Amino acid sequence: MSIDIESESEAAWVAGLRSGDQAIFRQLVDHFGRRLELFVRNRCPSEADDLIQQTWLKVWNSRDRFEGGKLGAWIITIARNTIYDHFRKAKPEPMANESMVIAEMATQSLRMEQEEELAQLRDCSKKLPEASQRIVGRFYNGDSGEKIAEAEDIERSTVYTRVHRALASLRKCMEQKRSWH
Repeated sequence: MSIDIESESEAAWVAGLRSGDQAIFRQLVDHFGRRLELFVRNRCPSEADDLIQQTWLKVWNSRDRFEGGKLGAWIITIARNTIYDHFRKAKPEPMANESMVIAEMATQSLRMEQEEELAQLRDCSKKLPEASQRIVGRFYNGDSGEKIAEAEDIERSTVYTRVHRALASLRKCMEQKRSWH
């Protein structure tokens, strides 16, 4: 088993870690701890403390299995696998029948509200000038300002102005419709 260590200090850390030297382990935690914390907190902020602790425990328990390479990369790999294991094991708790009925009713109610709001938005959209409807439609379908400007034979800045005005008009129309209900 050949070990390709980055530096002499890493070679000393690996040797000390393998021998179970707790002082060396503390040096590793001091040296790589911030990087590990950033890695875990960026991926799982709500449970980062537990996952970081689990990672360091796994590093200690698997210290004799380090096969070489960069020590920091090895620690981050253990962290990544710890996060994967965490999400693999996490299963939602089963809901009681009553809770499921309430959740389904809430979902249906939300879906009906969304459908009603979408119908109102379509109605408001029909009140826009035809050119604005085309421009907004193309804009939301992902066409660039340049492409729209070329197709409509207008300046690119005009495209953005019309989109802005159309959205303001739609917002005002939707607010009026909400106030009527």
